[in-house]
Amino acid sequence: MEAAVGKNGSYVMGFPLYPATTNAASDEQRRGFPSAPPLTANNTAAPPLCNRHRSSPEFGLTSVSVSKFNISEGSEITAEWEVGFLVRNPNPVWLHWFDHPVVSVYYRDQLVSELGSFPQVKIPRNTTKSYVGKTVAVGKRIEDREVAEAMARDWSEQGVVAFTIRLLQIDHSYTNLKVIQPPSPKICGSPNGPPITAPRIRLKDGRYLAYKEYGVPRDEAKFKIIYVHGLNSGRHNTHVANLSPEVTEELGVYIVSFDRPGYGESDPNPKRTVKSMALDIEELADQLGLGSKFYVIGYSIGGQWIWSCLKYIPNRLAGATLLAPAVNYWWPRFPANVSNEAFNQKSPQDQWVNRVAHYTPWLFYWWNTQKWFPASSALSGKLNNLSSQDKEIMSEDSAVKKFKPQQVTQQGVFESLHRDFIVGQGAWGFDPLDLENPFPNNEGFVHLWHGDQDRIVPITMNRYIAQQHTWIHYHELSGAGHFFPLADGMPNAIIKALLIREK
Repeated sequence: MEAAVGKNGSYVMGFPLYPATTNAASDEQRRGFPSAPPLTANNTAAPPLCNRHRSSPEFGLTSVSVSKFNISEGSEITAEWEVGFLVRNPNPVWLHWFDHPVVSVYYRDQLVSELGSFPQVKIPRNTTKSYVGKTVAVGKRIEDREVAEAMARDWSEQGVVAFTIRLLQIDHSYTNLKVIQPPSPKICGSPNGPPITAPRIRLKDGRYLAYKEYGVPRDEAKFKIIYVHGLNSGRHNTHVANLSPEVTEELGVYIVSFDRPGYGESDPNPKRTVKSMALDIEELADQLGLGSKFYVIGYSIGGQWIWSCLKYIPNRLAGATLLAPAVNYWWPRFPANVSNEAFNQKSPQDQWVNRVAHYTPWLFYWWNTQKWFPASSALSGKLNNLSSQDKEIMSEDSAVKKFKPQQVTQQGVFESLHRDFIVGQGAWGFDPLDLENPFPNNEGFVHLWHGDQDRIVPITMNRYIAQQHTWIHYHELSGAGHFFPLADGMPNAIIKALLIREK
C-alpha cells in the first residue's frame, strides 16, 4: 500500500489500486499519484488480498492515516501512524488465531517505523474482521544519506513524501512477499543454467560480461566503440553495427557490444547502480585493450549508461552518442512542467509501472507478472501506440524478425528487464542537468538523437536537456519514432557524425 504525507494533509492508495482517504494534496504536488476518493461506508471493498491457498486466512491493508509529520535537521522524522487491515477466514471448518502482527512503514527500502500495537488476531470460520493499530515514530534517524536527502527534497520541493506500508503476517511471512518474490536467476554455466557460448570477461567483483565484436579487427581499428543495447535485447542487437562495408573499412571502425548484467550470458548484478554501469564499461574497455580513450553509444535504456559514463568516467571518453535515451521522471533538477508533460504522454499502465519502479521497487516483479490489470507495455511486448515509422520498421526489419527474446532473458526477467526499470527510475545521485562539458577543448563531442514521434520515450525531457546543454550536438528527427536507428542509412549517419563530425 502507498501512503503519502503532504503539508496540507495525508492520503493513501490501497494495495495495489484502491485509494482511500481525504484531505489529498494538490495534483501538482503529488505528481505520480491518482486522485484518491474518500473511504466511506459504501466504498469499503478491500484491496486484493494475498493468500497461500484457498482456505488460509487472507490479510489485506485497507487504510493509513498519518499525522504530526515532521522532518527535522539531521535526517530525523517524527510522525503518528494509524494503519488498518482486514483479516478474512474463508475456511468453513477451522478457527484461526495468530500472535501480534507487525505493520512496517518504508520510504523506498528504508525502514521508518514498525507498528506492533495490534491485538491478537482471532478469526472464526467464515468471518472477516478489521483491525487498527497506532504508533509514534519519535526521532527515527534515516541512516542512508541518499534516502534522507531524497525524502527531505520531496518534503521541501513538492510538499509530499510517499511511503510504502507492508503487513507482516503473524507466522513471520509477508503476505505480499510470497506473491512478489522473484525467482533466483539461472546463472549461465551453472548446473541448471543456460550454456556459455559467447566470449566473456571476468570483472573485478567476479561477475562475467559476455560480448560480441563487429567491424574491422580490434588491433587494426582507428576508432573503437562500445555499444550499449536497450531493453529486452542484447549483444546481437547492435543496430549501429549495420554499417555499410565501405564506411566500416574506410573509417576503420571496431564496435564491441556486450550483454548488460542479467541479459543474455552476462551474470546478473543485484547490486547494480547507475555508477556501476559506467565502471562495467570502463573495465570492459581495459580488459579488451581499447586504449586510454574510446567511444560509447547507447540506445534507449542503454542510453542511461551513457549519462553514467559522462558523469563517472569522462576522462576515458573520446566521444559519446545517446540514441533516444530513456529518462527518469524523478530527476530532481527538471522543472515540474517538463517532467509532468513527458510523464503524461505515457499510457496509464506505463505511468503506474514507472511509479512502482520508483516508489516500491520491491513490488515490481509482482506488478509485472500478475494478471489482474495491465503491466508494462514494453515488458509485455504489446506496443500498440507506435508511430507510423516504428510500425513500418517493425514490419519490415529483418533483425526484428530474427530476434529471439527468450535468449535475452534466459537467466530470468527480474535481473534483466525489471532491474533496468528499478535502477533507471530510482535515485541516481545526479541527473543530466548536473553534467559539465567533458570536452571543453572540442577534442570530442556528445551527440543526442531523438525522433519527435517517439511514443516509447517521449522527446520532451531530452529536448530540454539539449536546450540547457548547448555543448550537446542535438539531432531531432522529424517524423521518426523510437526505432529510428534501424531505419535505412541511419547507422552510417550516426557513426559518421560521431567519428568524423559529418552532418
